[in-house]
Amino acid sequence: MEEQGTGDIVDFTSNPLDTILKTETQNELLQVRKVILQELEALDSVAKQSLILWLGLGINQEDFLEMLNLSKQYQVARKFQGYQKHILKSLSQFVFSKYLKKDLTEKRDRASLLTTILNYLKSI
Repeated sequence: MEEQGTGDIVDFTSNPLDTILKTETQNELLQVRKVILQELEALDSVAKQSLILWLGLGINQEDFLEMLNLSKQYQVARKFQGYQKHILKSLSQFVFSKYLKKDLTEKRDRASLLTTILNYLKSI
């Protein structure tokens, strides 16, 4: 549609608020990714490689028995839980320090933010 008298075409389908929200969400996800990658790098090489293979390639825990010199699958599960706990602890601290310091009256939907973060974590 043409704006009267200017000759400019106005795009009513793009919403500046949507653009701002998308940019903000992308920035938040980049910050979350940075925290996760920092903590992943802080793990020892076996832990880091194991998590990357397990989460990224879908290799099951039984495949790690020999690599980690373990005899039972539950031992692998416990190791992985420990690795993940370390990363999730740092991620939780980051999220809480960033978002819980804001006013409780803020209109931002915290449940939506946590859902976004969880969806991102599932995708990596």
